[in-house]
Amino acid sequence: MATTIDKYSKFIFSLGEIALAKPSEWSVGTLKAVSGRFNSPEDDFIKYVVYYSQSSDDRIKKYPFNLIKELDSEVSSNLFLNFINSDESLLQKANAGHLAKNVNEACKILKTHIENIINKLGLYMLAMMLHISIADSWISALNGDLKDRPERLSNLSSIFRTAAETYPIHSQNIKDFNYLTEFDGYKTDFLFLCNRVSTLVEKVRSFDMWLPSRYSTIAIEELIAIEPAELSREKIEYVIFKSVDSDVEEKILPDWKGSILFEGREKIIKEAFEAHKSKLFAPSITCFLTQLDHVVLELARSLKVDKKRRNANYKMLQDVCTYMEETIMWNIPVTTFLKGDIGEQLYLFQRKSLVKYLRDVVFQDTERIKSDKDAFNRHGILHGVFANYPSAKNSTKLILLIDDLNNFFHGLPKYLSRE
Repeated sequence: MATTIDKYSKFIFSLGEIALAKPSEWSVGTLKAVSGRFNSPEDDFIKYVVYYSQSSDDRIKKYPFNLIKELDSEVSSNLFLNFINSDESLLQKANAGHLAKNVNEACKILKTHIENIINKLGLYMLAMMLHISIADSWISALNGDLKDRPERLSNLSSIFRTAAETYPIHSQNIKDFNYLTEFDGYKTDFLFLCNRVSTLVEKVRSFDMWLPSRYSTIAIEELIAIEPAELSREKIEYVIFKSVDSDVEEKILPDWKGSILFEGREKIIKEAFEAHKSKLFAPSITCFLTQLDHVVLELARSLKVDKKRRNANYKMLQDVCTYMEETIMWNIPVTTFLKGDIGEQLYLFQRKSLVKYLRDVVFQDTERIKSDKDAFNRHGILHGVFANYPSAKNSTKLILLIDDLNNFFHGLPKYLSRE
């Protein structure tokens, strides 16, 4: 008679005592090993079950398969039947309601249990893979690099939906299960969105542009509705700046007044805005550039970045963007895309375009700027290399750039607190 000790059952048979792990406690490895023997003759299958079920405890004697294989069929059958009937949890999960009457019935109970567990694990794995694939496709779109992800996502979505319909009983406790099964019907819209965003990212990157956060959500939603072939530099700038308020001071200054970045700088900021409003763009731009340097240094200080390190002023922002990307990818609620509320997810796109703009244009070495035409380069302006920078557009750009960095600064705790 078997005595249960923890997850093992001990039996006395012709070779001596043997400790077997109960099927309801089997590891995934044991489940796979036993399932691989489903097509073996019943007598062989029984012996494989006994062999694979032996305790992994090094202090307990194990029998090699060649000895178990030589067992008399009646001995191995009795051992197997007692073993299955000793696992009350297995019988409950299999809805047997009674002890197995014979070896054949015991084999059916065990195989049904294994198939249920494997199907459940398979569905869980598919759900996890689909979740990751949706997030990965979106992050790749924000990076302008979709490649073959849409095809993989489409196939995985169809497979998951089929599996979910085949094994509905295993859907319990799967996060966002209902949405994931419905996603197959929405994947065309989602992939269309990914393709449009990816194309827009490529365009913005190739044009060395950035999208101001204060207006980016509205602008991006309008831009992704435009046919990719029509997305010229002029078109993108038009869409962005047509949303900018004619009086940016009235919209932005209240936020700056409440920011610790500008404490003690109120007079400088006020005079810079007055110059901008009076269309004195040369002094407004040079003044705002000094404040840009200040904001960048404060960001570096808050992140404990070595201010003397070359290009630290944008490199540390790039590091934060990488961290933000990893954080966002693992926390994207897939229901976001079903609801069509993508504004928060576009935040990463906007931030990455900001960092690239700082790196490749604003803080780029002057000699690497291809042309001084419309070049918005900090070094070229403050060191007197460029002379054609005074314009309403450049002055507004600088205000929006400082505004973005101010927002970036005050949003850092949200991400850094997750480390």
